[in-house]
Amino acid sequence: MKSRIFFVSSSNSIHTDRYIKKLRKDYLLHHFSMTKIFPERRISGVIYNDIPIDTNYKNNGNFKHLKFVISFIWASIYLKTLIIMYRPKLIIGGFIQKDSFITALMKFHPFISLPWGSDLLVHPNAKFGRIITIFALDKADHIFYNTNQMKDKIIELHPRFNNPALLTLFPWGVEVNEIKDIENKEMNYPVIITSTRHLNPLYNTETAIRALKILFDWQEANKSKLGIDKVFYAKFFGNGSEYEKINNLIQELGLSNQVELAGLVDNDVIMKYLERANIYVTTPLSDGASVSLLQAMASGLIPVASNVGGNTEWIEEGISGYLFETGDYLHMGNILTNIVKNIKEHKDFKYINRKIVSDRGDWTKIYNQLILPKIEELILQSS
Repeated sequence: MKSRIFFVSSSNSIHTDRYIKKLRKDYLLHHFSMTKIFPERRISGVIYNDIPIDTNYKNNGNFKHLKFVISFIWASIYLKTLIIMYRPKLIIGGFIQKDSFITALMKFHPFISLPWGSDLLVHPNAKFGRIITIFALDKADHIFYNTNQMKDKIIELHPRFNNPALLTLFPWGVEVNEIKDIENKEMNYPVIITSTRHLNPLYNTETAIRALKILFDWQEANKSKLGIDKVFYAKFFGNGSEYEKINNLIQELGLSNQVELAGLVDNDVIMKYLERANIYVTTPLSDGASVSLLQAMASGLIPVASNVGGNTEWIEEGISGYLFETGDYLHMGNILTNIVKNIKEHKDFKYINRKIVSDRGDWTKIYNQLILPKIEELILQSS
């Protein structure tokens, strides 16, 4: 008989979906979410419970914080009731300041904390965020983390985890076998550039747009010599609070004929575009082991990334991609120009990057070899 486990995590995360698809095969799985779980996001074989916390504070005046606290208390009562009713063997909590925190409040064991990235690398920098993070870590029996930078932060926040037995390093990984073979990917003009990150301050998309202006200026100065009107196109997928700002910047810099904001689309659409694209750009201020980066590398793209977090652990400078200092759009622009000028010389990057992800970032291997054994071990220890 399958063991019953709870997975506490946001319903609108690709990480959540990927975990659920694996866990449901090995366990009787309950998914508890503090965001609304829409019918189209539900995966068969999973028991769903949601209690959406309203974080839309607009026009709530002095009641906005009270509203959040009341919602969180109600979510805690609901989760506690479910634990008493179903008696799970183990609980996994996602994003630290929300999902792992509410799980920690349950005082339930065994409890695995599963930080996303920014919840460890950014949010603890604020005093209140630090207090919540330390509390959540303190109650965890084990932590899954996906970059060495995250490991260092965990130990800094809670020295108890300076013990290899309490930590498991794994990248988020991608299903490599589901990504189309890259043998026929062309490296010709116009070079296709893309990004699949959200348009939020954390992802610092303005740096990428200003870097593309440098590439555009080189194109305009050399297109008669090259005999090509447009040497590149760029498409940015995703939505977010900075959509209008980024769109206005594209217009202001005169890039609208070659740079497009495609908005929020299904992952299938993104994967189809990655089949044709050549360069992947990502400019975050902080990052874990980015699924978007690994999808792009497995699809044979050349990554150009800010040198933060997991980016530095996957990209070898000049061999599999290029790194630049966060926010340095001049350097990034020069890198893009160099790649586009010498696109034929970068044809081997696609093979190198596909192999890197196949060897180190295949999600099925990671789940079967690292995640599943640790869950089984913790369940056995608690029996």
